[in-house]
Amino acid sequence: MPLRICYIGDALTSEGLRLVGATAQPLAVDADAVWNAIEDARDRSDLILLNQAHAQVVPHLLEKLLVRHPIPPILVVPSIDTDDGLHADGVDAARRVLGVR
Repeated sequence: MPLRICYIGDALTSEGLRLVGATAQPLAVDADAVWNAIEDARDRSDLILLNQAHAQVVPHLLEKLLVRHPIPPILVVPSIDTDDGLHADGVDAARRVLGVR
């Protein structure tokens, strides 16, 4: 069975990750929306990729989530639509994040 991956974050990365088979939820950087998306994804994913900007608004909630069992691993990934040198189209970024060539 394929790995069920869910990405929570920006729209550009979401589009690229959808192209490689991940479920993606583009969201505004809002603590309530991010928390609800994590709660939803935790029951239907084997791995949750969480955009770094989105992770920064829920750090105390992530700690609470990590004490629950079972939970899928949560990997915080950088956004590709920032000025940190990661400019690329969504497909290339998704491949880098997932280790797909």
